[in-house]
Amino acid sequence: MGSLVDWLVRIAESDSIDELDEQFHRALRNPAAALATSERSLSPAEIAEIEASPELAALSGAVHLRSLEALEFWRPLLKHCMTGKSLAPVDDLQRIQKEASTLVSRLELRPPSPIRDEVLRLARDSEERVRRWLPSRDSRSTVPSAATRYSRGAFEKLDEDGNPIERPPMPEDEGPPPESAVRRVLGWGLTAAVVFALGWAVWMKASEEPKAPPLSHYQAFISEITERSIADGELGLTVGSSWTAKPKEVRGKELHRLLKSGEDSGRFRAIRVLDGAGTAIVTIEASSPPDWLTEADNPERKVERSKPLIEDGQLARPLRPDEIPID
Repeated sequence: MGSLVDWLVRIAESDSIDELDEQFHRALRNPAAALATSERSLSPAEIAEIEASPELAALSGAVHLRSLEALEFWRPLLKHCMTGKSLAPVDDLQRIQKEASTLVSRLELRPPSPIRDEVLRLARDSEERVRRWLPSRDSRSTVPSAATRYSRGAFEKLDEDGNPIERPPMPEDEGPPPESAVRRVLGWGLTAAVVFALGWAVWMKASEEPKAPPLSHYQAFISEITERSIADGELGLTVGSSWTAKPKEVRGKELHRLLKSGEDSGRFRAIRVLDGAGTAIVTIEASSPPDWLTEADNPERKVERSKPLIEDGQLARPLRPDEIPID
């Protein structure tokens, strides 16, 4: 690790340094070269006697770079140094702190100016940068005062000679104990039961008949409906007397729309309409016109009634319910 003089030489001879501003670096070259070639040891006591501002600025730049290098060099041990577990970095950090604090006290006596303030900031930053890693008095009192030998592997994975430190292998994770045969059988049985229950629930849901719509659903097509039932794909409706008063064309359109709804839903394929007394008024099937069963709506039934019912001792046609004699 370089001394203060070494860093003054680098400032004087280097074309650029990343940690220093380019213009500031150029201004420090000549005073840094003068200090590096002088016979001064540049101890804190000699720094306190320097009066020239350019030389103080060059020293502040050198202390700044020296503090950065020291923290990088001692980085693996800094936390151990701060807690007092290792005193290896203490000498270097204390020397840099004294150099920086001496520069701060000298620069604070100068009148404020942009250059003086920047140089003073570098010196203060350097002092604070190394001071935070120095052990406190309490931690230093609990450890021996002799500095330990330092190597980069002391607190990492290498020994002092750079050889890997062999550590005992970590105990292998044995993992959970093997599962017993009884628990395995119970687990498979429970899984099979859950799968069977899910399959049964799905089958029952699929085989469940669709719920019949309420009466209001059919009244949306024919408002005069008072009762409804579905059996063997046929919808039976009971209507009030006001429905028969509607024109036959209007009633036919209502029946076609209702039948189309039943075909689309798959609930019925035919419709039978009854009056309040239970007499059939009309039937209709898919792709067929309505079959009107009353004489008022079907004039052909009047013609059929005018024909003789008996010819040569036999019925000419089957009797309708209203033609069967009661007595």
